[in-house]
Amino acid sequence: MRNVKKLSNEQRQRVLEALQQTIFDVRGEDIGLLQAEQLLQCFEEAAAPLYYNRGVEDAGRMVLERMEGLDEDIASLKQSGRGRR
Repeated sequence: MRNVKKLSNEQRQRVLEALQQTIFDVRGEDIGLLQAEQLLQCFEEAAAPLYYNRGVEDAGRMVLERMEGLDEDIASLKQSGRGRR
């Protein structure tokens, strides 16, 4: 991936806490920060490219939709070619 911004320290901390809480809720296990970091790294490597690509595809679709709307707007501005009399 090109120039992908990393999570801020605050965002990363929130994700790590959410991972720790989820593991506790689902499995009843307390995991430490190192284990949560390892899980997050695994998710980043496996899932981040998929989410990134989905975002790029969604953005591309949105741009195409806006371009279609722009074509319609331009067409509505065109004059009929009949002169005034």
